[in-house]
Amino acid sequence: MLDGSSDRSVSNSMRDVHGGLVLQMRDQFGEIHLHQQRPDETVPLPPVHEWPRCGDTAPETVGVHPTRQSEGLPPLPPYVLRETDRELRARVRDAKRGGFVLVTGPSSVGKTRAAFEAVRAELPRHTFLAPAENADLSGLPALAGTRRLRSGLVLWLDDLNRYLSRDSVNLSLLNRLIEARVTVVATINNKALKAQFDRVDGTSDTVRLLRAADPLPIGQVWTADEVDRVSEAKDERLEAALTAQEGSPRVAEYLVAGPQVLRDWRVAREPGDDGHPRGYALVAAALDLRKTGLWRPLSRELLEELHHLYLREDTDPEPLEEAWRWVSELRYGVARLLVPDDTGPGLWDPYYYLLETAHRFDEEEIPEQVWEAAEGRLREVTDRISYGMRAVAHDRKEYCVRALRPLPVDELVRAAVIAGRRGHTDMTRLAFDLALDIDAGTAHYYVALHYWDEGPTDENIGILRRSAEHGNLNGMSMLALYLFLRKRYEEARPWFLRAAEGGDDRAMTLAALYAEREKDPDEAEKWYRAAAEAGGAWQMHELGIHLLRHGDRGEAVGRLGEASANGYALATWALAELMFQDGDHDEAERLRQSVPETERAELIVEIAEVLGPIMYFHERWDDAERLWRAAAEATPDQPGPRVSLGWFLHMRERHQEAIAEVRGLALKGDEEAMLLLSSCLEHTDSRFMGRGWSNLWFRSRYKRYYRRVRLHVICACAAFLVPEAMLLGALTSQDTNPARTPLLVAGLAVFLVVLTVPYLLRRGGFFLPRPVATLAAVGTSIVCLAPALILGPEAGAWLLLAVPVIPFGLRAMSEHLIVDLGPVDGEEEEEKEKDTSPSE
Repeated sequence: MLDGSSDRSVSNSMRDVHGGLVLQMRDQFGEIHLHQQRPDETVPLPPVHEWPRCGDTAPETVGVHPTRQSEGLPPLPPYVLRETDRELRARVRDAKRGGFVLVTGPSSVGKTRAAFEAVRAELPRHTFLAPAENADLSGLPALAGTRRLRSGLVLWLDDLNRYLSRDSVNLSLLNRLIEARVTVVATINNKALKAQFDRVDGTSDTVRLLRAADPLPIGQVWTADEVDRVSEAKDERLEAALTAQEGSPRVAEYLVAGPQVLRDWRVAREPGDDGHPRGYALVAAALDLRKTGLWRPLSRELLEELHHLYLREDTDPEPLEEAWRWVSELRYGVARLLVPDDTGPGLWDPYYYLLETAHRFDEEEIPEQVWEAAEGRLREVTDRISYGMRAVAHDRKEYCVRALRPLPVDELVRAAVIAGRRGHTDMTRLAFDLALDIDAGTAHYYVALHYWDEGPTDENIGILRRSAEHGNLNGMSMLALYLFLRKRYEEARPWFLRAAEGGDDRAMTLAALYAEREKDPDEAEKWYRAAAEAGGAWQMHELGIHLLRHGDRGEAVGRLGEASANGYALATWALAELMFQDGDHDEAERLRQSVPETERAELIVEIAEVLGPIMYFHERWDDAERLWRAAAEATPDQPGPRVSLGWFLHMRERHQEAIAEVRGLALKGDEEAMLLLSSCLEHTDSRFMGRGWSNLWFRSRYKRYYRRVRLHVICACAAFLVPEAMLLGALTSQDTNPARTPLLVAGLAVFLVVLTVPYLLRRGGFFLPRPVATLAAVGTSIVCLAPALILGPEAGAWLLLAVPVIPFGLRAMSEHLIVDLGPVDGEEEEEKEKDTSPSE
């Protein structure tokens, strides 16, 4: 406590009552004995065998304040390391064989928890003693030297001022405890520490004791690193503490003082010594306004207007000014029930702990007057969305509809999406129905737009199709874009043509891309020009690139210049590259300097991807190599540009240079680098190594398929080696049975047919497309094995001789056959569809 008095509950025992009467009743009608303990009377320590070890002691039993309880969570949240913990734990560690550690700080900042966690972490096997404040500690130094306490003893003095006020601890006793190798750990808050200095003479033992301790202060405001550690703890109470406090978080105060402030407010409703009914009503009005979703600061006039709804008829409340003094006074050194808002005079906010816990004590319905007062103060769209969600949560849908009705279609859809993501499905339905009543096509389009990050999923395509069918141009163009990304070009064609004819510049660009795909450059140029006239800088840039690709360099430079003048950075960088190629290095440098330095590396890579193939197509080899090499040097941590440079060198038959560029990436597992390296090696004298890298690329690229093919190969090899061994045994056996040899030869022939047919029907090498083929090969082995075992045991011996050869045969055959496999039908297309995203 701040004043140094004990806050422990009074029970019917001599140890917990100081200076009062104790009533002990033997039975209901028996004798009554009255005992009075003198203030200076001490109590003995409990037996030593009852003292626990530090590692077995729970923090809530040694003075750590309780926090808000939540179902399924431990009594206390996990401990989060503070910046002072390193030094605190070092001090505890140094005092392991005798020493005094004192922790100070304001009230409710986590002093007790920090000190206890330091003790539990550094001295888990020490015995732990937390004595009563009037305990007799004079014999403790002698006990510390006994065999039972040889592992060490920690004397825990939480709120040291309680022990100093009763003279339970003094400088002489402290020195004897340290000499007896006792670790003394104490806490004291700043106000009590100052009171101790003010109360006694500066030369007294108490002052010398406190000064000798070199107190370690615990900070009140948490640092950025501490806040990051709180976020990593994954505890809803800690997360609530961060959410409720912005700017200067005080996590420990929120956890400790919050429950006390909540208790003060709840008991104030009833009249009496602790009663403040009108103050309770002011806070209740503020909390209910917050529960309606109104998050703006609350005026004093509004709270005074509504607080009468929370006053009971049979109570005589205190005067209004007294109620305001009570709700605004500082409590426990850190909190107020109503906090003045910084945005203006006369504005108030409820204490953030009460805000976070308000939904936990909804004992009464929010009055209609409060809903209506909140509705009249909704200004921004976010206010209406928040208000609507709270109204639906309280089963007041009519207020939700009234709040949302003034919003336009896009904001209604936004409200529906936000509510849906937060689990308010009823509000989602209400908001979307309102949007459909205004414009169904636009509503569906905005729904798909909100789920743009999910890409061209079937659900999004269905939503956009409904938007397009209602005639919305944006819905048509986005539907065509999604179908383009899914490579459903013919299905996209009627939609982007309709949207393009309606003037949508995105649809015009899609029409141009479709024309390029159909090898119709004139049609593509027509749509690129239309998009450039209807759109902005991006469309102008695309037209310039198209013209450059088809050889019209002069107009391309002009179009890129227009896009650059409109602020399109990619066009600026492309124009700079063309100026450099034309020999105007000063203009090229000026254009590059106009681009922010943070964007340059990304632009270098994009320009290499756009202009590199064009330069290669026009046989400007030096310009193409310079572009790709610059991209590789600008982004050394990205493999793509370096692989592109390697492909360029490989296509120019500079295989050794290409190998040098991509060998490191291949060793790190990059699939494109593996494929390029294998191709380069096969064009040199290292063809065997090239096939090995091709094998590794296949394993990495088609892991699932490789496992399936490997299983087929193993089964086929086993089916081949078993009849071979049996045939060898049959032909060389002394026991000539005329029936056995024909059977083995027939079985081997059937096996070879089953093995060969799939090979002949597939391109690219050995392949067993279906499990049926493998089962047929294995069945052939069984057909061969049964006659051999029935007609003569000698074949079994030959089979044993063939067993050591099988592993080597399987390995060699599978490695060779897998390398020769060609492209896998459908697998590559499937992977490309998986990787498709709107960013393409």
